[in-house]
Amino acid sequence: MLVAGWIGLFITSLNLIPGGQLDGGHILYAISPRLHKTVTTVLPFVLFLAGAVFWVGWILWGLFLMVPGMRHPNVPVDPELNRGRLLLGIVGMLIFLLTFTAAPFYDSSLMHFLHPDPFSSAQ
Repeated sequence: MLVAGWIGLFITSLNLIPGGQLDGGHILYAISPRLHKTVTTVLPFVLFLAGAVFWVGWILWGLFLMVPGMRHPNVPVDPELNRGRLLLGIVGMLIFLLTFTAAPFYDSSLMHFLHPDPFSSAQ
């Protein structure tokens, strides 16, 4: 049960990454198209850094978000969100923050693979 719950939270946080065509990207675009463009431009590089320090899988996600087809399509008319929908968008971003973990797997950063701990191997 614990592992199934963890997997659910992990998949939820991946889907709510605020960039590109992911659900988090759609939420952020609805809140602020300008902020979405900035975050989507910077986010892959932040994920590359996170891959070096925390989990190597973030590098793959950074590459995934750099694909041109992952950009949010332009919406001709950007209607203003009413307070209720804006609150739901903020709740969505809060769920991302609450479920996100930078290092979902132990000792799986790029730095760990390049410089393994000399004391962890059996002698």
